[in-house]
Amino acid sequence: YPNFTTAPDKLTTNQGFETAGGSPSTIPGWDFIVFNPSVATLTRDTTTAAVGSASAKVHIVNGNDPYTYAVNIHPSTTVAINAGQQYGVSFWAKASESRTINITLWNGGAAQVAQELRINTNWQQYQAVVRAPSTVAAATMTIDLGRTIGDVWIDDVHMQTGVHSVWRRDFDHG
Repeated sequence: YPNFTTAPDKLTTNQGFETAGGSPSTIPGWDFIVFNPSVATLTRDTTTAAVGSASAKVHIVNGNDPYTYAVNIHPSTTVAINAGQQYGVSFWAKASESRTINITLWNGGAAQVAQELRINTNWQQYQAVVRAPSTVAAATMTIDLGRTIGDVWIDDVHMQTGVHSVWRRDFDHG
């Protein structure tokens, strides 16, 4: 998979959801948040994966909350960040129907920086660029899935310091 930079990965635990927890709704290294009135479940899915043999599946039954963060999955630990620095987040995702999700750096307060992405029904690698707020030294990277009912699968999540743009064009017959 393409990386943003050669910087070390800031997410180091169970990025591909390969390690199972004590129950299907427990995925080591990851937390799952659902704010009322939203209703959703998280399971480790071994029937589909973009990389490896498992993915995280979020089933949203009620997405009436107007905020995407009302249903989110995120690493269990915060990551050290540099104020104002750009970070690249790459992951694979698919959904039961096309939908919008957000990638956010959150520090527990009002300082949030999100990039909105549109995901579709086939496994595809997505890349988001988020800039750390100017006043924080640690944050949680969240994948915000609320507002829309349906299923979302996430796999192979990585976060690195810096962004590096690579353009590629494939040619037929030449």
